[in-house]
Amino acid sequence: MQVLSPSSKEIAGFRRPVLTVGSFDGVHLAHQAIIEEVVKRAGKVGGKSVLVTFEPHPQVFLDPKTAPSLLMTKKEKLAFLSHLGLDAVIILPFTQKLARMRANEFVEEILHRRLGVWEIVIGHDHAFGRGRRGRLKTLVELGSRLKFKVDAIKPIKYSGIPISSTRIRQQLLMGRVREASDMLGHPYSFTGRIVTGDGRGRNLNYPTANMEIPPRKLVPANGVYAVTSDFASPALHGLLNVGIRPTFGGKDRMVEVHFFDYQGSLYGHKISVRIVEKIRDEQKFEDGARLSEQIRIDEQVARRLLAKDEKLDFHIMEV
Repeated sequence: MQVLSPSSKEIAGFRRPVLTVGSFDGVHLAHQAIIEEVVKRAGKVGGKSVLVTFEPHPQVFLDPKTAPSLLMTKKEKLAFLSHLGLDAVIILPFTQKLARMRANEFVEEILHRRLGVWEIVIGHDHAFGRGRRGRLKTLVELGSRLKFKVDAIKPIKYSGIPISSTRIRQQLLMGRVREASDMLGHPYSFTGRIVTGDGRGRNLNYPTANMEIPPRKLVPANGVYAVTSDFASPALHGLLNVGIRPTFGGKDRMVEVHFFDYQGSLYGHKISVRIVEKIRDEQKFEDGARLSEQIRIDEQVARRLLAKDEKLDFHIMEV
C-alpha cells in the first residue's frame, strides 16, 4: 500500500482509480465494508483502489476545543489500513483552503482534476464540503456531468443502530469496551511510551508501567481492564488501570499497565496494548493492603477472561 500526498507524481499514473473519501477514524466495520467494496470494484475494472483521508481530522482543525478524541492516531490508522488490500492512501492536508471549499469545488478540483476519479464508493450518510452540505445526491449529479460512477454502501448496524465513530467513542467513554470492539471489528488499542512513575505499584507487589498516551488519543473510562500486548512473545497478558489512584490521594489521570509473569524492563519502550474487557470501576480503598488484595482478585478475573477469549487474533498496531 502506497501512502501519498495529493501532489505525488505517482497519482498521474493511476489507471481507473476507484476512490473512497473520509476521516475513517477507528476503521470500524462500516468503514471496512466500504473499503472492501472499493477493492472489489477496482479489481473488476482493472483500476487502483484508493482511500482519500485527511490530516489532521477536520473537526480537530475546525474547532480543537470541542473536537472529540480520536480512536486512532495517523500511524495506527495507516498500519491497520495496510492489511485491507488497498493500493494507495492519499492524505490531504486539512487546511483553511480545503475547509472553505464547497462540495462541488472539492469534487471538481481534488477528486476529478487532481486524482482522476473513475468511481466513488461512500457510506450511505456521507457528507462533505463546506458546512458538510455535499451529499450522495450531490455526488450523483456531479458524476453524471464529470463521467464518474457513484456507489453508496448500506449501513452496517450493531444492535439495530448504524455503526459510527461517534457511537464507538460513546461506548468507550462509558467503559463498554466489548461493545466498542464489536463495532470496530477489532479490540480497541493504543500505543504509548513507557515513562518513569513513582514506583508505588512495586510496593504493592504489582509493578506497573506508566504509559504516555499521544495527545487527542481517546482513553476509555476510568477503571481496571484486562489487556494483551505483543511487546514480547508469547503475547503478554495483564491489567490496565486508568484513573487518578484515589487510594493514594491522586489527582492526575494516569494510564498504568501491569503484565503477568513478565520480568523484563519496559522503560523507554513504546508498547501497544489491546483492551479486551473492563473488570471493574476505579474505587478508593482504605489502604494499600486492601488495594493489593483487590488487584490479586482482578488478576484472577483477567487471567480467566484472557485464557478463553476468542477475539485476540487481530491485526497488530505497529508502533
